[in-house]
Amino acid sequence: MQNEASTFLVSGEGKAATRTDKRVAGGGGGGGGGRGAWAEEVAWKDGTPEFEGWPTGVTAPGGNLVVSLLVLRDRALHKAPYYFLLDLSLADAVRSAVCFPFVLVSIKSGSAWTYSVLSCKVVAFMSVLFCFHAAFMLFCVSVTRYLAIAHHRFYAKRMTFWTCVAVVCMVWTLSVAMAFPPVFDVGTYKFIREEDQCIFEHRYFKANDTLGFMLMLAVLILATHVVYMKLLLFEYKHRKMKPVQMNLHTQNRRLLGMEEFKAEKRLGRMFYMITLCFLVLWSPYIVACYWRVFVKACTIPHRYLSTTVWMSFTQAGINPIICFLLNKDLKKGLLAHLPTCCSSRTKQHLPREPYCVM
Repeated sequence: MQNEASTFLVSGEGKAATRTDKRVAGGGGGGGGGRGAWAEEVAWKDGTPEFEGWPTGVTAPGGNLVVSLLVLRDRALHKAPYYFLLDLSLADAVRSAVCFPFVLVSIKSGSAWTYSVLSCKVVAFMSVLFCFHAAFMLFCVSVTRYLAIAHHRFYAKRMTFWTCVAVVCMVWTLSVAMAFPPVFDVGTYKFIREEDQCIFEHRYFKANDTLGFMLMLAVLILATHVVYMKLLLFEYKHRKMKPVQMNLHTQNRRLLGMEEFKAEKRLGRMFYMITLCFLVLWSPYIVACYWRVFVKACTIPHRYLSTTVWMSFTQAGINPIICFLLNKDLKKGLLAHLPTCCSSRTKQHLPREPYCVM
């Protein structure tokens, strides 16, 4: 790995000279543009206000922590889908609070890593870990959403608290297995100047090992959407069924009632929107990674790569918004914990006492 000592010199008068050094010491960027392309983007980077990243850095961990606290405090939410949502929210909060500030610091330092090589590997490991964790968890959630509607009797019997714990542990184990090999230079972790972050060094596939990791991520995203499409087809084929009649004419409470069916559909809709948001906001970055892997000596604009990195972190901040917009239980819990001036408005909509018409 190239010597990064020159990147430590970030101070007033030596700033111009330091930037010249950073072009050499900042990292190869996986073929993401030469010095000329990088120089053309410096003006854009210098003209970008440094404080623009702080809304994402604050709202993403804050919103996910609010969702996590609501799930932990409300006993009615102590169910399988909310346990998975809790795990996703905590992971997004940690990723936003730990990894994103280093991106802001690198931008402030002129697209340079001002810390040690070991710290760069640690931050890169955490970034990849949380990315694969989100992909694995969203896939597992899609499978449980399908089981909750298509095989509800099995789902209600088997999806216990300890089953959820086992799924969460399996997801974290697989995520660590995917993120750990590059620590030993199997697909090198490195500071990528064009992305302003420590991450995989994506190079031509014959000279690097990152193709396997990118293929796994793409397969996970594709498989998740295939499961949701299968769920949608199941609901379409059984759209004329009346679950409430099934529940009334049998003593088996494991069958799905109408209200429970609607609740499961709403949860499925919320998780699918989270999955779709993950796909939309991560796709530009994934495309850039495949571009560098399959196209030898390619040149990707610095502005495009920086934007895709910011989009990937924005995804963590949008998830809480999706949860509060599409989940009535979380919305009620949030309104119940708001100050009195806000909660007084909700009291006006409480149902009146029943009365009898003579």
